[in-house]
Parts: sequence; C-alpha cells; structure tokens
Amino acid sequence: MTLIAKVADVLLELPARSEIIYRVARRIVNRWQGENDCRMWRNGEVRLMRHVVPGARVVFDVGANVGEWAREALRLRPDVQLHCFEPSPVTFRLLSANNFPPNVRINNAGLGAEPGTLELFIYSDASEVNSFYNRRGTDAVAQRTEKVAIVTLDDYAATHGIDHIDFVKVDVEGHESAVINGARRLLDEGRIDMLQFEYGGCYIDARVLLKDIWDMVHSLRSRYRFYKLLPHRLQPVPEYRQTFENLQYANYLLVHESALAKVERL
Repeated sequence: MTLIAKVADVLLELPARSEIIYRVARRIVNRWQGENDCRMWRNGEVRLMRHVVPGARVVFDVGANVGEWAREALRLRPDVQLHCFEPSPVTFRLLSANNFPPNVRINNAGLGAEPGTLELFIYSDASEVNSFYNRRGTDAVAQRTEKVAIVTLDDYAATHGIDHIDFVKVDVEGHESAVINGARRLLDEGRIDMLQFEYGGCYIDARVLLKDIWDMVHSLRSRYRFYKLLPHRLQPVPEYRQTFENLQYANYLLVHESALAKVERL
C-alpha cells in the first residue's frame, strides 16, 4: 500500500469516529454535489436567475409559495411577463399581498399532467413542503387537505396566447414530472427555452424517478440538454446514470438547443 493510500485510510476513519467531523464532511460533499441546500441564494438558483432572467420576456414561477422567487425575478427584470401558480388558498392570499405590478399574473391553481382537481396536503400554512403527496416516513404530519384546481401548462399557454416561454421554474414537492408532462406540447415544439425543476425525497411519495423525466424529454422531437445546478456552475448531464437516483434535494435544468448560448458561461 502506498503512503498516499495509507494517509487516505487514516483520514477516512475520522468521520466514522467523530460525528462532528462526519457532519462537516457531509456538508462538504453536499456542497460539491449541489445537494440538500434549498436556500436559493446559495445553491445556484439565484446565480442562474441573474444570468438568464434579465434577458427574458416571459417567465413562469410554478409553485410560487409567498413570492420570494417572483420578487427576485422582478428585481432582475421589472417588466418581465411573470406568471405565478400557487394552489393553496391560504398561501395564495399571502402571495397576493405582494401587490405585484400589472405585468404579473398570479393564479390560484396548480399545474399538472391533466386538468382537474387534486387534494393538497397542508403541513402548515404557507409551508414550502405542502404537497400533492402524503410525506410518509418523515417527521412531517399533514394538518389537513385542500381540494385545489389543476391546469396544464400547455392549456394555460394556449388560453392566454403565449407562444414562447423563456424560463420556467418548477418547485412543487414531487409533482415536477406531472407538470413537465403537462407541458409536453410546448416542449415538443421547442417553445420553452429553459425549465428548472426540483428533485428529492418527495419523488418517493410521488413514485417517480428522475429517469421518468429523462425518458419523456428524450422522446420529444425538440432536443433539450440536461444540467444539474451547482452553487458555482452548471454541470452538464450528457447521459442518465442510476447513481443519480439518490433522492437528495437538488435542482436540474433543461435547456433547448437553440438557447444553449444563454448558459455557455455558467
């Protein structure tokens, strides 16, 4: 065994013997892999926004909650046509209290694969973990459910005469695959430049995999490339690997081939 290998073995023993060292090592790994940090100011989301939103004309905030992401988008591009979706009536009232300008349309509805209604599990008012799926096996306990309206992104765009969308942010606690499937026509025709979506433990409750989204996107006529959002860069994902299915919180980005120049310096 080489000296380097011996030193490595000694160092690797430290996290196994010390919880503090383990926690520090885990945070370093999470930071390196862009995982388990939902703070948009640190995990690469705002960095991406600052790069693409100023040049955008039409932006969608799917899972708007109380409007933190929307407020940052407006700060970056005050005249952007911003469409926000928040299904919970209580949270929607807080979103409405932002008194957004007329170029912002807020919708008290969720997006999905098909129109209709769904039960939304409420863990607390305005919670970011409220979900269409019951989070079993976690510390979260649903206080109640709310019946909410669901529309598809394809239908919404057609109804409102939206021909092209520059950027879509999807943060819907496990419902991401359904939202993306409800935008199949727009994606197939290449009418969405970029779509950012969340991945994580909620996919257990939704019983979907990252592979489901990968396969759907790669079945389209239009060509999109996958990236993983890291704190300081975009990591290209040229092929699917089963090791991606670790169910750790992360954000991924779809970029249409015609919009690749917009992220080339990221």
